Amino acid sequence: QAWKIGFQTAPVQDDTVYGMIKLAGRWMPEPGTQRTLNAGSSGNVLYEVPSMVQGIAVKKGQVLMRISGKDLNVNGIESEIRKAKAEFEQVKSEYDRKKELHQLQVVPDAEFEEVEKRYAVAQANYQQLLNNYGANGVAIRAPFDGYVKDISVENGAFAGAGQPLITVGSELSSMIQARVSPEKRGLVTQTKKVWVLDSGKTLPVKGKVVSVGQNVTEGNPMLSVFIEVKSPVTAVEGNLAEVQLGYSNNQMGLVIPKDALLEDFGTYKVVVQNGGEAFAMRPVEIGAFNGDRVTITRGLQNGEWVVTTGAYQVKMASMAGSAPAHGHAH
Repeated sequence: QAWKIGFQTAPVQDDTVYGMIKLAGRWMPEPGTQRTLNAGSSGNVLYEVPSMVQGIAVKKGQVLMRISGKDLNVNGIESEIRKAKAEFEQVKSEYDRKKELHQLQVVPDAEFEEVEKRYAVAQANYQQLLNNYGANGVAIRAPFDGYVKDISVENGAFAGAGQPLITVGSELSSMIQARVSPEKRGLVTQTKKVWVLDSGKTLPVKGKVVSVGQNVTEGNPMLSVFIEVKSPVTAVEGNLAEVQLGYSNNQMGLVIPKDALLEDFGTYKVVVQNGGEAFAMRPVEIGAFNGDRVTITRGLQNGEWVVTTGAYQVKMASMAGSAPAHGHAH
């Protein structure tokens, strides 16, 4: 019957039990993943993205805005384009001529390859300028995949050269800013383990406290705590982050995965696997949660096995009198 329920077990272990500080914080962007795009020339700004609002997703290279050609201060840009066009046409003329001669074996390979390279560079340069500037004006493109963080100019408004237009941010976050009361500062500096949670589930990332504030003010009685997350996660800047800091108080205790707990009106039970042949419900008393593990203060012994996945189904089956007689999934 066991395979029909599909369960997994874990051992009851004696392990370090950390003192816990629970903090609520906010995600901060990974350094270098925020870019403000400015107007290269003055002109009227036109949105190219429907429903341009903060928070919408953008793709690298996507045209977000254009500075319109009608009122565009084009002197510098047009001069640059004319120069690139003239250079491209000159190199193209030489390339076309030498291509014919190369086919007739009049021009050696090395000489033709050199002009071929210059032609490719001139063409790419001219094409890039045309892509960003055409009849519809200068294109403002997203520098990477991300989201619109801030819009500094309204659709149709005039923007001066150098004026900030739009800020694009990445959804990769690698820092959390939280706050802690001054009396807990000493414990925070003794942090041995950091758990980052999302909706109560522990994320598979490693964290480290990188700095703790030292001063409070009348208007801000809390200290800032900055926690670095080793593997950046997808979280929009400002989203809530749940953090647990574990400091060592040199205590050992029995711990099990918290997924093994079955809560019943404020009391807790676990499903114990007795010798691999039978299952039994057993009431337990719990202590501190350490990330995805929980301390058991009463009801279990070191070396016993508890059901972690499928515990509820095993409970239901046992109440119905059809609990599995054997189980070997670990």
